[in-house]
Amino acid sequence: MSTEESITKKKRIGLVVGIDEYEDKTIPTLYGAQNDAKEIFSILTENGDFEENNKYLLLGKQATRINILSCI
Repeated sequence: MSTEESITKKKRIGLVVGIDEYEDKTIPTLYGAQNDAKEIFSILTENGDFEENNKYLLLGKQATRINILSCI
């Protein structure tokens, strides 16, 4: 990779969030959202051009605002 390419290459971040059940009980349970997120994460991991430390999967209670913002 040339110096010019490395300067212009953007850092890629993969972030997938899956939440089945929210603390706010007025939001209905989403059966399968976490499993879908795991599957999408697997596909991105295998086929995406992400550095190892730039891939994040947040499920359920891990998917807080603070954690999401810290990933990006």
